[in-house]
Amino acid sequence: MALDVEIERIGLAERQLGEVVIAVAQGARVLLLDEPTSTLGPSEVERLMRTVRQLAERGVAIGLVTHRISEVITAADDVTVLRAGELVHDGSAAELDPVTIARMMVGDRITRYENGRRREPGPTVVQVASVHTEHGDHIVDLDDVSLEVRAGEIVGIAGVVGSGQVALADVLSGVRHPARGTVRVDGHDVTGDAATATHLGVAYIPESRDDGLHPVGTVAENASLLEIAAIRPAWRRRDRKAERAHGVAVCERFEVRPPDPDLPTVGLSGGNRQKLLVGRELIRGPRVVIAHGPTQGLDLAAGAAVRRELVAAAEQGAAVLVVSADLDEVLELADRVVVLAAGRVADELVPGDDGWDLDRLGAAMAGMNQEAR
Repeated sequence: MALDVEIERIGLAERQLGEVVIAVAQGARVLLLDEPTSTLGPSEVERLMRTVRQLAERGVAIGLVTHRISEVITAADDVTVLRAGELVHDGSAAELDPVTIARMMVGDRITRYENGRRREPGPTVVQVASVHTEHGDHIVDLDDVSLEVRAGEIVGIAGVVGSGQVALADVLSGVRHPARGTVRVDGHDVTGDAATATHLGVAYIPESRDDGLHPVGTVAENASLLEIAAIRPAWRRRDRKAERAHGVAVCERFEVRPPDPDLPTVGLSGGNRQKLLVGRELIRGPRVVIAHGPTQGLDLAAGAAVRRELVAAAEQGAAVLVVSADLDEVLELADRVVVLAAGRVADELVPGDDGWDLDRLGAAMAGMNQEAR
């Protein structure tokens, strides 16, 4: 690579290596690399790891943050494993193998697994076919992702943060249009069409509650946003009485406090705004539920209540997809788990007689399944 080539004209792999070269040329003795291979292919990863090893042998101290176990095994002398903000291992890499590392990442979880395989799901409701998304400088979020969700089924999406969960939830809801691929609900194309998706009964609980609520609006106004056709026909004036009644119904069923339909939504606590958002989406008996972090900010009792509502929606025939950074929540709710790693479907699991295969789950979350292909 010539030294006078403009940065915008070189690929991501060269840019990554260029950043390393610049740091070393400036005399860096300590180099911290945070997920440096997240957008690189196998050959590019191998090249970067080879460079990292060479630098280490020359005396540069390197801290490598990665969820790819193959990189840990290839490049690291010592390994530190963090889970949920806690240190679970710190020691020599020579003592570890990929399966052991994967299990440490997932943990020995004993889930309540209330949902189980107690019912047979119905026909396919949601079909995602070969979806591909990118953002900024062609960085891939989702790469050829396909999945299905059936009526009466809860599908959990698991994966380390940044594996494409946000993009998948946005694409499924129609909020984001993929570069390629399609999303169908009951056979209808809703790709990049949130209005049609909502009309067909898609409920969307976004990762950030502020993306789903109008902060200036009242509790009643936010609760009624999806009921405009029912309580405010186009030929009539705004029916504030019906709005307030619907707001009260959402507050009562989902225990929004204070249960005041006239209160500005911004005046609610974060947890109560979350309950308002979840309530607005679920009270209408949706055909599809896309729930991204549905219990974040809630106490144990409120979180349990929301989980019960999601299970109830599935029991009433909804196709439910739960995306959550809380792996225990995913395993507790899901009939089936789809694992994302680096924007691709790494594995798909159903529980056996002894529960979930945590070794396999951990390996998929760490991208080991993809690395083996």
